[in-house]
Amino acid sequence: MKSIASNQTRGFRLVGTYPITQDNQQLLVDIPRGPHIESCVIRIRGTINVTTIFTTVRNLSSYLFMRNVQWVLNSNVTLDSVSGAQLRQLYVTRRQQPVATAPSAALGATTFEASFILDRALMDMVRPKDSMLKTDVGISNNQLRIQLGALADMYTGAGVATYTNVSASVYLTDYQEVRTNGQTPAPMFYVKRNGQRQSLPSAGNGQQVKLNTGNRLRMISLQQLIAATGEPDLTYTLVNRFRVQRAGDTRVDMSVLDLLSLNSSTYGIPMAGGQSVIDFANTGQISGVRYSEFWPIPSSADTYLLVDTTAASILDIATIEGVDLAMA
Repeated sequence: MKSIASNQTRGFRLVGTYPITQDNQQLLVDIPRGPHIESCVIRIRGTINVTTIFTTVRNLSSYLFMRNVQWVLNSNVTLDSVSGAQLRQLYVTRRQQPVATAPSAALGATTFEASFILDRALMDMVRPKDSMLKTDVGISNNQLRIQLGALADMYTGAGVATYTNVSASVYLTDYQEVRTNGQTPAPMFYVKRNGQRQSLPSAGNGQQVKLNTGNRLRMISLQQLIAATGEPDLTYTLVNRFRVQRAGDTRVDMSVLDLLSLNSSTYGIPMAGGQSVIDFANTGQISGVRYSEFWPIPSSADTYLLVDTTAASILDIATIEGVDLAMA
C-alpha cells in the first residue's frame, strides 16, 4: 500500500497582547512567518468606566471600536482592509459567530469584547488550503495595521467613558504541509476583504456604486443604515432593489426582500440588522449544495452595484474577493 505523501499539522499561537489606553490608538503588529497562515484573530476586550451616562448602546457596538484593520504583505500588497462592522457582515461564511459582548450605557464599570477574524482560507471552498498564505519563501514582512476608534463610537449620546483595563490580543492559526520533496505547496489564489461606505443622499433608482472585485468576486454584503443616525435600517425599507452589472452584463437583479428570502436559508449564523448578501458561491441559496467558487472578473471590466432607494441612506459594503496566482 502506498503511504500518504504529505504531512499536515496545525498550530495555534499568541503573537502578543497590547494595552489600549486612549481613543484612536494605532497598532502595528508584525506577524511571525511560518510555512502557511490559515487565519489571524484580533480579540479586543476589557473594562471601561462610564462617568457620564450615554443615551443608548449602538447596534454592533463592540465591533464599532475597530475603525479599520489592514493586512499588508511585503509593505505593498493589501490583502484585507475592512472596519469591524464590515468584517462582522462577512462572518456569514463561518459556521458560528464569535463571542461579542456589548458594553452598558449606564454609569459605572462595564466590560465589552469582540473578535475580529481574518481568514486566509474560506471553510466552504472546494479546497480551502489553496488560499493559505505561504510565508516561508519570498515574504519580507507581514503586518497588521490596526486603527482603533473611540469608546464613544459604541454609544449614542454625549456620554463620557474612560479606560480601566482594555487590551488587544492577536492570535494565529498556522498550517503546515510538507511534501515528500521537502517543499511547502504554493497557494493558487489569495482571498481579500475590502470595505467601503457609500452615502446615498436621496431617493432614486439605479444609483451607482463601483465595487472592489480583484479578478474574482465571491460575495457582496450590504448593510443599509439610516442616514441621520448611522444605525441599521431594521425594516429594510430604505433600499428596495439591487443590481450588479459588469460591462453591460446584469448578473444580479433582485428586490431586497427576495434576496433576504434566499439569505434566510443559506448561512449558519444570523445576519446583522439591515444586512443582505449577494453570494456568487453556491452555498445553499438555490440548490443546497455546500461549496464555493468565485465569479471571474476581467481586469478591463468595471463592476457596479446599482441601488434603488426610497430615501437618503448609507450603505456599508463589504466584499470577499479573490486574486488568482496560478498561471493558465
